[in-house]
Amino acid sequence: MCQKAGCGYSQSFGGDRQQICKIFEYAKATPCVLFLDEFDAIARTRESNDEVKEMARAVNTLLQCLDDFGDGSIFIAATNLENELDRAIWRRFDTKMTYSLPDESSRRQYIELLINGFEGEAGLTEEICGRLAGCSFADIEQIVLKAKCKAIIEHSPLTHEHIVQSYEEYSPSL
Repeated sequence: MCQKAGCGYSQSFGGDRQQICKIFEYAKATPCVLFLDEFDAIARTRESNDEVKEMARAVNTLLQCLDDFGDGSIFIAATNLENELDRAIWRRFDTKMTYSLPDESSRRQYIELLINGFEGEAGLTEEICGRLAGCSFADIEQIVLKAKCKAIIEHSPLTHEHIVQSYEEYSPSL
């Protein structure tokens, strides 16, 4: 057994597995919200032939830790690669939430929030909204913030050109 993490794997096994055990043991002992972002990094499917066996063993460790997790803490995970997660992982979650890309109204509302009070060309919000169709909220935020930085550096209002340059530099994967 792991010294501090009673998840059933010996310490001689891989460091990733030992770290997974330690994290979950801490969450079992100390009530908390355990949030793992980019969950696919440790929960990828074991069926893939291109993955090393150590990754499959890490997923097995993760599955066992999730089974033993208890109810003193809350476990939340996030991924952009839900189709690459091991199928057995999904059975360990009570709730699954999927966030789709923002529609036009949501994009406009978020862009207005990001630009709020920042001087810009007339009609820029509508133009940005159209250009950023298909982008996630994270993409929108990065592009608009990058464009605002350009405007600040140039001591100018936010322009169409700032948005175009920022979009091309950020290069969102649509």
